[in-house]
Amino acid sequence: MEWAMPELLKQPHLIKKATEELDKIIGRERWVEEIDIPQLPYIEAIVKETMRKHPVAGFLAPHLALEDCDVAGYYKIRKGTRVFINTWSIGRDSSVWDAP
Repeated sequence: MEWAMPELLKQPHLIKKATEELDKIIGRERWVEEIDIPQLPYIEAIVKETMRKHPVAGFLAPHLALEDCDVAGYYKIRKGTRVFINTWSIGRDSSVWDAP
């Protein structure tokens, strides 16, 4: 929620669409419950996008290369090398995402 709200405040039309989904599926008479989540695809997409843009940890746990490998022709990783994956960078890669 800490990251989702600032992202949504930048785009009020998304808040409107999420509110419409909540009103249609849940209504205003009760709170959202865990059992309701599968029926809220737009809210789920907001959560996933927030987690993509603001991953819990900037780096995944370190991995140990099990064999020599070549990454995209640019990097040669030797067996036994400790490798850190930058999830923050992956989520902002313009070669993967249309609008990172």
